[in-house]
Amino acid sequence: MTAGDFAFAWKRVLDPATHASAAVLLYDIRGARDYHEGRETGSDSVGVRAPDLSTLEVQLEEPCGYFPYLLGDPITYAVPQHVIEREGQAWTEPGRIVTNGAFRLESSDVTSGVKFRFTRNPRYFGSFRGNIEQVTLSPYQNELDAYHAFIAGKLDKVEFLIPPLRPEELKRCRELGQLRVSTIPFVDAIYFVTDRPPFDVPDLRRAFVLATDREKLARDTGNQLPATGGYVPPGIAGHSPDLGLPYDPSEARRILASAGFPHGRGFPPVVLLLGLVGLEKGDALVFSHLQDMWKENLGVTIQKQVHDPEIPQFDDQQDFSLFFLGWLADFPDPASFLQANYVLGQSHWQNPEFDTLVEAGRRALELEQRMELYRNADRILMQDAVVLPLFYGQLCELTHPWVHELAGSSIYSPHWKDTTLMPH
Repeated sequence: MTAGDFAFAWKRVLDPATHASAAVLLYDIRGARDYHEGRETGSDSVGVRAPDLSTLEVQLEEPCGYFPYLLGDPITYAVPQHVIEREGQAWTEPGRIVTNGAFRLESSDVTSGVKFRFTRNPRYFGSFRGNIEQVTLSPYQNELDAYHAFIAGKLDKVEFLIPPLRPEELKRCRELGQLRVSTIPFVDAIYFVTDRPPFDVPDLRRAFVLATDREKLARDTGNQLPATGGYVPPGIAGHSPDLGLPYDPSEARRILASAGFPHGRGFPPVVLLLGLVGLEKGDALVFSHLQDMWKENLGVTIQKQVHDPEIPQFDDQQDFSLFFLGWLADFPDPASFLQANYVLGQSHWQNPEFDTLVEAGRRALELEQRMELYRNADRILMQDAVVLPLFYGQLCELTHPWVHELAGSSIYSPHWKDTTLMPH
């Protein structure tokens, strides 16, 4: 692997022919946006080059405080140019893929119930503090089935965003030392479409936020932590636990009445967009509780629209008023939520003060100054009720006593190379 593999990888991501949606993460590089959006036809205009085998030179458009974090994101990993040029899109298939990590892909077989099997890479020369020789990732459509497989000893470890366990089972797992709960930089939220009625009026958006009891919603649906703070979640520097609008149904009803909709009478139709896969994961339950809550507190009945695939392909012709999606940080910085966020952009909200703050946060290089700028931007986002955070993310891991793990990243993949399986 040489510096040229990185330069090739980054320019490949930015090449419009690659259709990489994550290319926006590299827009801070000089010429990257123009190349990706087709205003420049050659990749030579992109500020990335390898002057020799061991040096990668990057030129940015402007100073960018979070750019070092991006170098840990998979979008910046090197890829093998010679394999991609030989194999084309098939280069990631088992037997063709060439990687340089601690493990390599051995097989992929969904039909047998084994989705991916990885084996230790004998040519990996980085630190390897564990003893794992093989990792098998097994998919389970039903989380309860995964739990039962874990109890039966068929799985060494299982991860849940929402554990399918009764309180007494959770207590037992904690007592046995099998349960670990960690915060992940994730937020599940309702996004208002702000450029068409009814939510082009900020007060009407605020009414819906004030009419949402997030504590009760989290209890009743089992969905993570109630998101009563700002949009930037816990686990990310710049999180503000006191930014969220409070639960105040009386004030919500007053706002609605003063806008000409007493008890919700005459309020325009409200359609909430949900992803098909999300419905299978519990979004239907969240929708049902929101529907009941807003009917009781506002007198407004909402409808749902289901979209397949899981991530909606937004367009101006779709007839929905708000949508429900989760967002996991691409890198550990508020900018991943407030700036480099495709989903937030689909609200079509514009605010010059917010834009000025996040741009200043991007250019600032002093940490405390950056965090203050992002907190102020988050405050505007909450006060203008552009987004209604519902749940912050937690990862629940069930692990047998014979699995010893060293701490990994809360964003990127687990460190299998630092996991030890004890005799059992």
